[in-house]
Parts: sequence; C-alpha cells; structure tokens
Amino acid sequence: MIDCVNSGAAYQNKHCLVDTTSGSDNLGAWQQCVIQCHEGSDGNQFVSTPSARLFSIFNQMTGNHQVRETIAGNDVFTGSGDNAVNHVNVYSTKDDFGNTYVMVVNNNEESAAAVDISIKGRDLTDKEIEIWFMTSENVTDMNTLTEPDKVKIEKVKNTAEDSSFAYTLAPHSVYSFKILAEPVNADTIVKSDNQTEGTITGIPDNVMPGDEISVTAVPADGYIIYRSYQKKERL
Repeated sequence: MIDCVNSGAAYQNKHCLVDTTSGSDNLGAWQQCVIQCHEGSDGNQFVSTPSARLFSIFNQMTGNHQVRETIAGNDVFTGSGDNAVNHVNVYSTKDDFGNTYVMVVNNNEESAAAVDISIKGRDLTDKEIEIWFMTSENVTDMNTLTEPDKVKIEKVKNTAEDSSFAYTLAPHSVYSFKILAEPVNADTIVKSDNQTEGTITGIPDNVMPGDEISVTAVPADGYIIYRSYQKKERL
C-alpha cells in the first residue's frame, strides 16, 4: 500500500470487500479481503480480517497531505535491484490541522527494528505520541471465527524523552505515529484591531489546532458590533 502511494498510484481497495469461504480464497491467508464471510447452517458469520485492520490504521492514522521525508540507515532486507525490499517502509503525512503522521512497516519477519523519528525545526521532548500498531507472531496469522482478534490493532501513547522519538518496532509489524501540531496563541487569531472600540474576553493562552473556542465581544460606548462578512480561519 505504501509503495503504491509513494509511486504516485491512487490509494484504493483493489480487492473485494467481502469474500466467502465456500469456494477457493484466491486472495490467500495473508491477502484476505476486508471482510470474510463464513457460510453455515445458522446463517452467515463475518470476520474482520487483518487487511481490514490495516485499512483502519491507514484511514485514521495518516493525513491527507504527503510531506517530504529523509530516511537514513534503511538497509536492504532481501532481494536486489528493482526487487529489493528494505527493512522498513515509511509514509509521512500531515492533516489540515498540522498534525504529523509517520506510518512505518517493519518488513523483517524475525528481527525488531529501532527507529528514531524527528521533525525538522521541532523539539519533541516530553511530547505525547499516539501510536497505533498491528503485529502477529507468524506471517500466515489470520483472523478466524474461533480467533477473530488474532491480528488486531493496539493503541498506546508514549512520551518522547529527547528532541526526537526513539521506538522499537516488533518483527513483521505495522505502526503509525501521530505527533500533534504545536499549540498556538489564540490571541494572534482572535483580536480587535482597535481596543478603544471594545473588548474581547475569554481568549485562552494556548489552543491546539482544530480546537473550538468561545469568546465574548463587548463594544465600547458609541460602537456596535457589525459583521460585514464572515471569515473562518483554520488554526
């Protein structure tokens, strides 16, 4: 999926949404469709496959703007030339609020991978990082009726101890890291050009991008509040 996006292909589900087990499963154990249908005498039962969990991470833990990234020390895991596969695949994005997402896949089935994530011009010390990840013990692990959550999404939060964020990826795993945008001073967004014409109160010191705030505007004597147009400025 990351390779397709990085090569310029549109992100889309190219496989069927539901696949039945009554016939042959052309997608195989590790290429399951999103939902697998098991037919039985009591009706159909459905299983959310690892593919569904992967799409969930991709849809909810990536931004809609791809950003430039620099990867160092990412050696080839297997293959060579055009068929070379590196230890990790990386996809870096931002959303409209300025939050940064780094999706990383550890392709190695046996070895963990240590990564160090940094953002140019930012100190991540003491910043809380949200992490969604999916791992499995074996490459062929899949979700079944008896083990519907054998491969599932785990969600945790960690705090960066340095200017960059160090983390160890489990073997054969998918992770997405969300780093919140820096808070902004709301007074720079909500302001009165001439304080003698009235006052604005209730402005917090700092807000996170995407937050909604309520303020109170009181006109001075002899002035009224008049809105000739409305402008919404995204933080």
